Amino acid sequence: MADYKNALIGSHPDILALRKLVERVAKSPVRTVLIYGETGTGKGLVARMIHRASSRAAREFVDLNCAAIPASLMESELFGHERGAFTGAVERKLGLVEAANQGSIFLDEIREMDLTLQAKLLSLLDTQQFRRVGAVKSTSVDVRFIAATNKVLLSEVKSGKFREDLYYRLQVVALNIPALRERRGEDVISLSSISSTATIASMGGSCAGCIRKPPRSFAPIAGPAMCASWKICWSASSSSRKRTRFCQPSARAYSAQPARKRDAGRGRAGSRRQFP
Repeated sequence: MADYKNALIGSHPDILALRKLVERVAKSPVRTVLIYGETGTGKGLVARMIHRASSRAAREFVDLNCAAIPASLMESELFGHERGAFTGAVERKLGLVEAANQGSIFLDEIREMDLTLQAKLLSLLDTQQFRRVGAVKSTSVDVRFIAATNKVLLSEVKSGKFREDLYYRLQVVALNIPALRERRGEDVISLSSISSTATIASMGGSCAGCIRKPPRSFAPIAGPAMCASWKICWSASSSSRKRTRFCQPSARAYSAQPARKRDAGRGRAGSRRQFP
């Protein structure tokens, strides 16, 4: 597994506090962690950071998106099944919970889990035991459960879409990941720079590091100090014959270089292209 220690990018106070909390939770003996955050804030990343910084790092990290698997298959996927448990069960299958024994399992979009399966998950959290589909004897496991959601679970409980007892069982340790709009400033610039660098590197290019001011749309977010230190230079080679260099234009270019008007007579007779 890759090293996710420094992958939570940002210098905002909320991000710094979140990093410290992740370290504390990872080293604690707590078995259930609940992560709140909007889509795209990095809930899976935080879950991997918790696993990587814990004593379970040498064991398996298993992730499961509860919204991606039909309810009819979720129980078998999570707990496994015995041979002959249902039509098509030609052999015994180990579930993801058993595969994550001594490690961590990440249940993303926990809100989408069926209410019946929520009851079985609650029993597993309480006893650390479960039965495969079609099994008679229980199987014991030692797993840390990390759940995540992009909704307020308490509201889901009040609307009858999530079990109240499971909610309080998961809400032992809760982590809140702030959205990027709440971290205006340096974090926006840092994420943009790293994203651009990674994209350029994936295309076989490199960043030469020339100083340029950011587009004017960034000015209200970045501020004057960061605008002065904005760096972006894209130098990519697509082939040995062609080398293209892309750089953000300077502030002078934005103010003094109006967009050129295209030839209005391109479609007239006698031009190279003819349009109907």
